[in-house]
Amino acid sequence: MTHATITAHSATACIVEFPFDEQAKNAIKALPGSTYDGHVWSTAIMHLPTLKGIFGSMDVEPEVIQCYHELLKRMLCDLTGHEHCKAAQELMAKHAVGIAAVMSTGWRPTKQQRRRNVQPLLVAGAVEAKDAMLDSWLTGVKNAKAIEETQAHVTKARRRKAHPWNG
Repeated sequence: MTHATITAHSATACIVEFPFDEQAKNAIKALPGSTYDGHVWSTAIMHLPTLKGIFGSMDVEPEVIQCYHELLKRMLCDLTGHEHCKAAQELMAKHAVGIAAVMSTGWRPTKQQRRRNVQPLLVAGAVEAKDAMLDSWLTGVKNAKAIEETQAHVTKARRRKAHPWNG
């Protein structure tokens, strides 16, 4: 198996360096959002569990682990209340080791107000997710605000219908 060195590139992306190995190259190339600049591969930090399966051993910069844990915290807060959803369960199973590490520190997810413009947790933000679990999670987060607004309008219309003088 090949050894890789993972270093931070940004808050959501990491650099993956390894000696040439055709299988490892093809596996990283298949990851959504992965790019090659001619010297090193760049991919989303959220792919760390997949990278662990690709390489026999890895040296991971502490900053990458810290960013990964922050992204997991955001994901867990976004998934609060949706744990019963199959896609959420699959996503949480994929990141079980990282989630256990985050939870062992005493941190617990809280339901947060949904943001209007949620940026995908992918490199460059413009790359579409091809991973079904990640795509499902991103779609749910993006549409949550619209659903909340629709429910507010329906509630307001019901009140107006019941009491037209309340406006």
